[in-house]
Amino acid sequence: MSSNPQSSETFSEHISGAARGCDWGALDWDVLVYLLTDGEYSAAVEEATRPGNGGTVRELERHRPLVQEVLDGMAEKQFFGRKTLAWAMHLIAKRLQQDGIEVPRCWFPITKRLWPDGPATMDFDMARVLKFRRGRLLF
Repeated sequence: MSSNPQSSETFSEHISGAARGCDWGALDWDVLVYLLTDGEYSAAVEEATRPGNGGTVRELERHRPLVQEVLDGMAEKQFFGRKTLAWAMHLIAKRLQQDGIEVPRCWFPITKRLWPDGPATMDFDMARVLKFRRGRLLF
């Protein structure tokens, strides 16, 4: 699961590797969001962000088929670390907006934190450990 910018790993290979071979369609929403945001998202981040019309990241799960559509479209794209995750979040926001759906207000600050790049560091085991410690990831 290398996220080295020189890697030939695809986006789907990265997510699958981070999720220990699990397809992103089968992941719990909490884990998918955690991997997509490389651990930048937490309920505390959302609570610290002024509420908006987009609701919460938990509520965004209602639109998972649209999120999946974007992720499926990126499956074979080369993975360049956190910048690729930011690009995926950007495309998800654009796709939702096409259907008149607003993303949670905390979505864009997280995207901005991911954009400067660097290796993606979160994996399925880390997501599960943090979920266990906090008792929650998204709510």
